[in-house]
Amino acid sequence: MDWEDLRVFLGVARAGSFKGASRALGIDKATVGRRVASLEDDLAVRLLERRASGCVLTARGREVLDAAAKAELTLAALTDSLAGSTVRMTAPLWFTEGVLLPRLAKLVERHPKLEVVFVPTTAVVNLAQREADIAIRNVLPDQASMTARKLGELGSTLYASKKAALPASRADMIEHRVVGYETALTFVPQLRWLAATGARVALRVTDTLALATAIEEGIGLGVLPCFVGDARPSLVRVPFAGVHRERIWAVVPTELKAAPGVRAMLDFVVAEFKTEATALAGRG
Repeated sequence: MDWEDLRVFLGVARAGSFKGASRALGIDKATVGRRVASLEDDLAVRLLERRASGCVLTARGREVLDAAAKAELTLAALTDSLAGSTVRMTAPLWFTEGVLLPRLAKLVERHPKLEVVFVPTTAVVNLAQREADIAIRNVLPDQASMTARKLGELGSTLYASKKAALPASRADMIEHRVVGYETALTFVPQLRWLAATGARVALRVTDTLALATAIEEGIGLGVLPCFVGDARPSLVRVPFAGVHRERIWAVVPTELKAAPGVRAMLDFVVAEFKTEATALAGRG
């Protein structure tokens, strides 16, 4: 077997189509098709069922996928040991700046060959297509190909500037302005009632730190992680909103969880989340 054929087959299995694999691997669709056909010829088995909606693995295809994924992991581990490793991690900017970066020096000192790439975003990236190796998420993955490690709880609540008048109840919110994200006022399920209060939306942003600054400046009330809001002396919690907590997970493709660089990064994130557990849960 040609490893390039296996690598392309992995890309198709993860993307679910030749087109998706072409985009993820940076090669044309015709080459993807040729590589998969070559692998099927070498093995003398059908690996994929081609359908209008994409590709579905056959029983033999699932066997080859498992073996190819293990081979990929073995090669990745060998590369790690010989030349260091690069780990891409996606997390919100506030979490990257406030929790991870202040302590990252300890990690890189212990693992001098490790290169960390942070992708700070609240958007959901595609781990299966290697947009990141580790993702911080508030929901468990439903794919068998993903493994999740519980980090702890994240508390959030409604904040206002100390310069602003505080609402006394939900009914009182109609007299106030609010700020939120581009697609929603908040991503915390228990606080989504905010959108139905009739409060005027004054500003929408794409980043939590920008949202915190907007609240500080009195542009409107908004929902923040307690770790962010409590750290700003000019902000105050709105009492009637309460603190709402959700579980946070570190998600990684199962085939990568044993890779030395990924394992080191996961252990680091788990430890630092535990260090800040009280503040992150909003129990301070």
